[in-house]
Amino acid sequence: MAFKSIGQRMGFVSIADAEMKAEASGFRKGKKKGKEEGKEEGREEGLAQGMQKERVNSEKKMNLLVKRIAKKFKVPEEELLALKP
Repeated sequence: MAFKSIGQRMGFVSIADAEMKAEASGFRKGKKKGKEEGKEEGREEGLAQGMQKERVNSEKKMNLLVKRIAKKFKVPEEELLALKP
């Protein structure tokens, strides 16, 4: 039978065990918060890209030159021509 300290027999947890448990809990919380922030950032970027496409399409409808639109929005001309209004 393995040696058990009085504290272990009484059900107490060692400081090292408590620290490991706290670190694991903090890691999980940090990971969850990071995922949430990443999702929010992705939504914002997607929204910005969608809004830019809408602006490009509206300017294409106004028959502005593709070169001017490409320069204004810093988008390759080929990508603009591939967009459907």
